[in-house]
Amino acid sequence: MNSADSGLIYLIESSRNTDKETDLVAQRLQSITLSGYFELDFHSYGSKFTNTGIYEAIKKCNLFQLQRCIEYGENVHLIDEEFGTSYVMLVVSFAEQHTESKYLPMLHELAMASCDVNSLDMAGNSALSECIKKNLEDMMVSLLQLGAEGSKHMVKLIDRHSGPFYMQTKRWYEKHTPSLRQAIVNEDIRAIKRLLSHWCRVNIKHNGVSLHEEAVKLYGRQHIICDLLESHYHTMELIHSALAGNKKRVLDFKTNYRCDYNWLNRGYQKNVLKPLEPRSIYDAVKSLGHTHLLDVVPQPSISPSASDRTSENEGVTSRLCVIS
Repeated sequence: MNSADSGLIYLIESSRNTDKETDLVAQRLQSITLSGYFELDFHSYGSKFTNTGIYEAIKKCNLFQLQRCIEYGENVHLIDEEFGTSYVMLVVSFAEQHTESKYLPMLHELAMASCDVNSLDMAGNSALSECIKKNLEDMMVSLLQLGAEGSKHMVKLIDRHSGPFYMQTKRWYEKHTPSLRQAIVNEDIRAIKRLLSHWCRVNIKHNGVSLHEEAVKLYGRQHIICDLLESHYHTMELIHSALAGNKKRVLDFKTNYRCDYNWLNRGYQKNVLKPLEPRSIYDAVKSLGHTHLLDVVPQPSISPSASDRTSENEGVTSRLCVIS
């Protein structure tokens, strides 16, 4: 083959490669949804973010596969290099209103594995903001329970995107804000008690500092805020392990720690027009379809009375949970 032929073949192959790249770009653009968020099948591009069992588990909505991947040490902190997407955000991107309950436990599982629920993608979106845009109310509540930070921007998104569900979405949002961290910084003990009664997780970190460490630094170890955080620590871990459907972790807390199985979610309502209906861990697990946990999560030894329906655990402290 002479040099002229070689040059011609090179030009043809280069043209083909350019066409392939153009096609890939076109495919990516087509994958942008009307909501402004993306639901890409990244597998075509072979990134580190997508070539993992965690990505496959989320894509297939396979909770048990996700739990195995995390247990075997897959990196839950990977971020997509092009879009800045975390696995928490990926769960939200795949979820729709009719599949929300199936994806919701994955948020708890990833958060329990120390995934950052407040991470932002390249466009400045968070998992919380995308839940609001997609009217995924239950996921919004879960993210707030797991430490997602509210803001005036989130309230504006609720105003803009909630439509006929505005009143309900805003009510759920207000029940779980400010965040537990913000309440601690503001020394708002009433808000802290309310958030704990709504199952807001204690074991979260902000800039690498745990809520308990931050409270000790601000107020000293003997302050009532530190006492509240310590006394609810293990019960909240048990609750979110149960919501994640993680039987191994639930059994670990049941065996090795003293947790309050009677700690109800005092803020639960079927909808905003219904009265408060305090919910047990057992009932929450059952509603999520975690039938494999029904034999290990005890039913509460007390039943909510009529008077309980108007209270929100104000002033109540679970003394069974102590950080060891």
